Amino acid sequence: IPSTIDFFVNQNSLTEMEVVDMYDFDPSDGSTILSHIYSSPSSNNEVWLYTVDGGGHDWPGAWGNMDVNISEEIWRFFSEMSISESSFVEETNEVNKKLIKVIDILGREGMHKGLQLYIYDNGSVEKKILIK
Repeated sequence: IPSTIDFFVNQNSLTEMEVVDMYDFDPSDGSTILSHIYSSPSSNNEVWLYTVDGGGHDWPGAWGNMDVNISEEIWRFFSEMSISESSFVEETNEVNKKLIKVIDILGREGMHKGLQLYIYDNGSVEKKILIK
């Protein structure tokens, strides 16, 4: 996860980070969530990372930590960060770009069901949905 976050922070030239200790709605779950928002005054791009302190390998809002519904947060991120089709610039070197890696929204490499990010050596990233 740290290398994936570093990649996107560097790719977007983000220079600032805000860390917010999110409200502990359910103290009985034994865990809390920190929100890390990377940004820059020179762009609208952001990278969001949520870390669960005291939690296990779970999906916040579905089981384990219940302080945030992570599915809604992921949807909110992509809704806010989506680019309209008119904003896309056609690249001239499409033929020469090489795929570096494919990751899912959790930073796992390889082909996993759901949203996939195809990262290319020319700095471009394609979002694709994999349905198995």
